[in-house]
Amino acid sequence: MAMIEGQDLQAVSAVKDGWHQALDAASKILKWPEGFIVQYNPANWRESRYIVGMRLLSDPWTDHLVFEFSTPNYVLPFDCFGAQEAKTGVMLHEIAHRIDDMRWNFDLRGLRIEAGNYVTREQRAELLAFACDPVGVFEANLAMILSTARMVGLELGDHAISLAAVETVGHAGLAREVDAVDVYKAIKAQGIPVDRILERYLCTFVFALAGLTAVPELNDCQGLGIKRSRDLTLANGRLCSYLRGEMDLPELEEMLLEIGYYVFPDEDHDPLSSLDFTWVDRKAARENIARAKECFAEKPQLADLLGAVEKLEKRLG
Repeated sequence: MAMIEGQDLQAVSAVKDGWHQALDAASKILKWPEGFIVQYNPANWRESRYIVGMRLLSDPWTDHLVFEFSTPNYVLPFDCFGAQEAKTGVMLHEIAHRIDDMRWNFDLRGLRIEAGNYVTREQRAELLAFACDPVGVFEANLAMILSTARMVGLELGDHAISLAAVETVGHAGLAREVDAVDVYKAIKAQGIPVDRILERYLCTFVFALAGLTAVPELNDCQGLGIKRSRDLTLANGRLCSYLRGEMDLPELEEMLLEIGYYVFPDEDHDPLSSLDFTWVDRKAARENIARAKECFAEKPQLADLLGAVEKLEKRLG
């Protein structure tokens, strides 16, 4: 496959080694009994625009979980998750999906229904991964921002930190003080066409505007922000229109309010109540949370993430 894509075999092999290291690191934090096979499959990008993915491979004797990475490929000739911490964050997310699906006893039909209509399944996996390694998950989101910018030819500088912060908060469905709209507006005011990140993002959704993480029973609960997939797509489209000057801020705010977007400084619902720590190595998680507190305290853009890890610290004890 690497030869077909015109990629250097040794370079792809080095990326694969990095994913194996990430699997080893993630497996020490999330004690999930199933093992994964790591494979390079750039066809995932051509068929579905997935940078990474998980599939089930069956043979007459057993089932195998296959973790597939698709970059570098002929469109994106670089590793989209270059930092090892970012790879660990991604791998934790994929393991967390397996745990979450088992927790809710999802059959294939049930999984498709929730994943097809709501963003909360994705948020629950991200939140569990964040509880295990906040820095790794943040680095994974930062890598997606930087890789998207690289693809479209944008230089974001330190603005990438701000975008990765609001994306991590939305992706994990955490409570926020910072309005993601304000972040995008401020970057646009610097003359950077940041709407191109929203339009070309290398993921299924840009989660910056997403609501709070909820368990399946609360998917249709009002007052938890944007949880429906179609509403999040609509919200991101309207934010793009505003950033391109096609509508003014009051009009955008009114439209987003109709969809359900708002900032949650004092929300009664605690997203952390969606967590199940059964499979988490609490000692390793506490060590990672302590490291995250130091890291997130260094930049004011990471204030919401700092608040989240402080709450996590109390919950883990």
